[in-house]
Amino acid sequence: MIVFRKLPRQLCPSVCLFLLLFTLIPVSPLFAASPTQAKLPLQAAEVEAFWDGLLSAQMEAYNVPGATVAVVQDGKLLFAKGYGYADIAAQKSVVAEQTIFRPGSISKLFIWTAVMQLVEQGKLDLSADVNSYLKAFQIPSTLQLSQGGVPAAPITLAHLLTHTPGFEDRGDGLFRRSVEDLLPLEQYLIDHMPARVRQPGTLTAYSNYGTALAGYIISQVTGMPYEQYIEEQILQPLQMKHSSFRQPLPDALAGEMATGYVYSGGQQEPRPFEIVQASPAGALSTTATDIANFMIAHLQNGRFGDKRILSEATAQLMHQQSFTNDPQVNGFAHGFIEATFNGQQLIWHAGDTLYFHSILMLLPAQNIGFFVSYNGANGSSAYMNTARAIFDHYFPMSATPRPTPAADAPTHAQQVAGSYLMARSNQSNAEKIINLFQLMNVQPTANGELLVSTGTPAQAIQRYVEIAPLVYASVDTPPSIFGNLVFRADEQGQITQLFQSNNPTTAYLKVPWYAASGLNLSIVLGCLLFFLVTVIGGLVALWIRWRYREERTWLAQIAAWSAGLMSLISVVFVVVFVAAVSNLEAIMFGIPDWFRVLMAGPWLVLLLVAVMLVLMPVVWQRRFWSLPRRLHYTLLLLVGGTFVWWLYSWNLLILPA
Repeated sequence: MIVFRKLPRQLCPSVCLFLLLFTLIPVSPLFAASPTQAKLPLQAAEVEAFWDGLLSAQMEAYNVPGATVAVVQDGKLLFAKGYGYADIAAQKSVVAEQTIFRPGSISKLFIWTAVMQLVEQGKLDLSADVNSYLKAFQIPSTLQLSQGGVPAAPITLAHLLTHTPGFEDRGDGLFRRSVEDLLPLEQYLIDHMPARVRQPGTLTAYSNYGTALAGYIISQVTGMPYEQYIEEQILQPLQMKHSSFRQPLPDALAGEMATGYVYSGGQQEPRPFEIVQASPAGALSTTATDIANFMIAHLQNGRFGDKRILSEATAQLMHQQSFTNDPQVNGFAHGFIEATFNGQQLIWHAGDTLYFHSILMLLPAQNIGFFVSYNGANGSSAYMNTARAIFDHYFPMSATPRPTPAADAPTHAQQVAGSYLMARSNQSNAEKIINLFQLMNVQPTANGELLVSTGTPAQAIQRYVEIAPLVYASVDTPPSIFGNLVFRADEQGQITQLFQSNNPTTAYLKVPWYAASGLNLSIVLGCLLFFLVTVIGGLVALWIRWRYREERTWLAQIAAWSAGLMSLISVVFVVVFVAAVSNLEAIMFGIPDWFRVLMAGPWLVLLLVAVMLVLMPVVWQRRFWSLPRRLHYTLLLLVGGTFVWWLYSWNLLILPA
């Protein structure tokens, strides 16, 4: 699936975006450019030369062991080829027609196709409340993190297809270490239900849970596992004989599965077959040529050879925009994502597991489709490069002059400046802390341009210039793949939201000053520094008391030990917590039991701060220590209270479910 929300490189093995998840590769238009002559129709020999050169360079630059490619045109497979190794140890090469890759969230397109089939048959209604299809559980009818339980409108299948159900994001447990650990889909949906944080149909926030829920609904209305339904109604008609959603793979396919790799310490480390818990959202295993058949069917509005998986009308509806955050940005069709690049309109989807990274792009007007997948953890960086390379090569643009900021641009830049959080974020559990590292930061320059970066510390700083009221275009070379920035103001004229014209997978919400990354990280680092000094000083004092046999009252000892332990536990908790969440694989495979024990640390800190607060009057009344030490104790109590508030604010003062 698309693993979009990740910590920056300093805190996890791979970076998404932009974040992140980030990781999605929406491709963008060049504002200051115009299309030139496209190189059409594509010629097989030239296409092969293009991919040979591109992938040989990518695999070396990004340390990716293998890749598989398919290109279709005018209802036929134009080109397919494997590159590199499917299994390094066995020196087994990738073969496009045989080698099976994991395309991650491209799996979702099969779920959405199945949903549209059932809509066409009258078994599903895109506007019906999804609860009408659920028997074992129900989606709550209120916004769960709002005071008083604000009533929420029903979530529909149309909301699920456009990633607008209003769910928060949850990433823990998306994968399992073994088939034995795999929960039944129904149980997963019950145990890992995200909170409803906004009204459905208002803003996009990419949701793996929403797609898993759609897969479950397919099972409910057809009376068969969704995997079986897709096999019978999509894979078989499209002659996708090397494809399956089943985990583990059937014996007939398992031998052709490519190994996923992580590049570490100068070598490729193999990883086992990934078990996707939210399976409808990303469990597909397939070959490049099988995916080619799927692309052909959609480019031909549901027809593949003499078979149909959708009627022409339904297919056309599926490819049409169903929701957009703003008229000035691309949106979602019925499951497909829209983008405009080098003057070309396309529908696409990317997909990422931990070890496989893929992208599928369809150009309906040109009747052309591209698919590429990599079997290395660094493949997300590779396919971002691939999208730009394809369109710059086959649909080149001629540059035009850079826009000049208007006279009032500095005023407008000050208005939109600030930090913006992805709507695709967590609010209810400890994953909320990730938000600190994936804020989009917008800073104005003296001449009215914007400097935009993602993450803390800032990554990939980009420059934008205003081209229309609240619309900014990238002026970097090359320009941002995410396209224009479009800001939205409320009725009072205050900026509240930010959208990227080629990244409809999430809206961005402006956060108040006290939620900014810089302030919050300064608070926690300042607290930790004070705690560390206290621990060191306490150890020195402990040695002095032991050396000179100093006696203390039992209350004085409790006061001193509570201060020292509070400081020590705080430092240890933060260090271990950061180390734990830096291991992306461990978190994505489910929260380990020891991590649940670690989350008791903040409660111990709270308890010790409470003890210090109770003893504070006694410390001063009985003058346990010298005046400087009593002042230090008082200041430590204030710092400890601040740290507890910070832990509470970021949902770290809770026990994981």
